[in-house]
Amino acid sequence: MELSSEIKEITHLDKERPAETQDGRGVVFDLLCETEDGSRFIVEMQKRRQKYFAERIVFYLSREIASQGVKCGEIWDYSLLPVYGVFFMDFHLDEHEPLSLRTIEFVVRETGQVLTDKVKAYTLELPSYVNMPQENCKTRIDYWLYNLANMETMKTDLKFKDKQPAFNVMERLSELSKLSREDSDKYFYELDYYRTIKNADDYEYERREKKGRDEGLKQGLKQGLKQGKLSVAKNMKQEGLDAAFIAKVTGLNAEEISKL
Repeated sequence: MELSSEIKEITHLDKERPAETQDGRGVVFDLLCETEDGSRFIVEMQKRRQKYFAERIVFYLSREIASQGVKCGEIWDYSLLPVYGVFFMDFHLDEHEPLSLRTIEFVVRETGQVLTDKVKAYTLELPSYVNMPQENCKTRIDYWLYNLANMETMKTDLKFKDKQPAFNVMERLSELSKLSREDSDKYFYELDYYRTIKNADDYEYERREKKGRDEGLKQGLKQGLKQGKLSVAKNMKQEGLDAAFIAKVTGLNAEEISKL
C-alpha cells in the first residue's frame, strides 16, 4: 500500500464512526487513520477466528467509502478518496487458500484489470509465519509478522533487530508481558516509586534553579543600581556640586562620595 501523503490523524479503538440514520449501524475499528489528502485506512487486529470475517472487511470498507458522500440535493461527481483496510489476523481466511499476505481489490474477471484503486484491503495472516525459517523472511513485512506470530513462544530475544530498530522497544514490552501477576505488580510498584522520587527531585531542582535565577537577577539589579548611582554622583562631583547635595540626590553616604 502506498500513501500519497503523511498521516495527520489517528483515531484509537473506542472511536465509532456514526451511523447515517438514527437506527443505522455504526462501525468500531481498532485504528482509523486519515492522511493529509483525506485518504483513510483502517487497521484491525483480530485474534480469534470469526464467522463472516470476509463480509466484515467488505462492510468496513464500504462504510468508509459511503461516508464520503454529500447531503441530499448537493452537487457531487462521485470523486472518491482512497480507503484501505489492513487486517492483522491470527488465522487464515475461511474457504480461501492460506496466504501470508492477501491483497483484495475490485478486479474485472474477464481481463484481470483493476476496476478502481479507491478501495483495497490487505490481510496479514500470522499463522503463515509460525515456525517459518528465519531465512525465508525477506521483507520488512516478513520481519514484523514473524516476530508478531512467534513472540509468545520465543525463548530468546526478538529477531531482525539489526534491520528494524523498533524491535528493541517491542522486545522490552514483550518481556514485560511475560511477567507473572505478582512480578508485574512489583515491577509497576517499583516503577511508580522511581517516577515519584524522580519527579520530586526534578521539581526540587527546578525550584532551586529558579530561586538561584531570581536571587541572581535581584543581586544584578541591585549592583546595577549602585553602579548607576556612583556614576551619577561622580558626574555631579566633577561639576563641582556640594557633597551634601549629591548625597541627598543619590542616597550615597559621604564616604562613598569622597572616594569618587
